[in-house]
Amino acid sequence: DGVTLWRQGELLWGAAVRRVGSGRFEAAARDVYRAILAAAGAQHLHRAWNFLPHINGRGDALENYHAFCLGRGAALDEAFGEAVDRRLPAATGVGTPGDRLMVVFVAGRARPRHLENPAQTPAYRYPDRYGPRPPSFARGTVVAGPAGQRLYVSGTGAIRDSESLHAGDVEAQCRVVLENVGLVAQAAGLPGLDETTPGRRSFRVYLRHPSDWPRVESLLRDGLLRPADTVQAVQADICREELLMEIEACVDVPPPQDPDQ
Repeated sequence: DGVTLWRQGELLWGAAVRRVGSGRFEAAARDVYRAILAAAGAQHLHRAWNFLPHINGRGDALENYHAFCLGRGAALDEAFGEAVDRRLPAATGVGTPGDRLMVVFVAGRARPRHLENPAQTPAYRYPDRYGPRPPSFARGTVVAGPAGQRLYVSGTGAIRDSESLHAGDVEAQCRVVLENVGLVAQAAGLPGLDETTPGRRSFRVYLRHPSDWPRVESLLRDGLLRPADTVQAVQADICREELLMEIEACVDVPPPQDPDQ
């Protein structure tokens, strides 16, 4: 049904693309999520990346992101029913040019543990002023495996409770983002997410304005990045117009060593 799939060990990766016509964002989002949920079958969703054309633009009545949330939420409700809030994976949603909605996902047989940030309202409980349907994702997801644990940290912006902070100030937003990312890591059982955290780590930074990268990179190198880390900087619009950046992370934490070995 238009979903491209890759198998990697026990993990299933997939991607689906739909062209979005004028005023058709809700229908496109519902269709693409129905397709990827059908492709995943009985496997659990671990992570999703949503790339939305002109995320802050407007269709007939709604901002594109709000219409996307309606369609995605409808498909997830159909699949999970009353358990939907407990089945939501870590996710990122950012804007792209063009007219194609793309959703990339990873699923697997391992049952994940989804996490929230105690300093933020769960996205699926946002008040109505952020749209007719709250966003359907968890702040983080942990998946256990034979090689240890993998932590996915969702795309994380400068939000506390449900309020955006520091409009127009990318450095202040970055500091809040780093605190939020650390709180999600703590919820996963890590001491935080700074340069001392163990494991293989990768980060992706989404920037509304590429010219902000030197200032953001400096802050990351001061309190987050290690030489072995992978970091990408990507230009993308953020789901709220006042937000200038967000960060996502993937951390592979090895199992603790047996002191008797």
